[in-house]
Amino acid sequence: MEVYTLFNEELNAVKKELTGKALPLPFNHPKYAGQAQWARLLKKRIEREMSVLNSAHFLPHMGQYFLYYVMVIILGHLIVRLVFVFS
Repeated sequence: MEVYTLFNEELNAVKKELTGKALPLPFNHPKYAGQAQWARLLKKRIEREMSVLNSAHFLPHMGQYFLYYVMVIILGHLIVRLVFVFS
């Protein structure tokens, strides 16, 4: 289905942004707190889309949730690590 293709493309975009060399933070943001905020926003971005897909009961489940769960776990660990380093 096209909806799941769009969701998969969004997950790949988040993955590409996460694995990029430089973080897209302005120069006036604090290093660790800014990175944690950036990672939190990426996580919320994919969680919001997943909640929309889960609430659409009329769509068949395609089983493309593995990458989503991996990304949520990676972003969660990154946030915890950055908060630990920051404090």
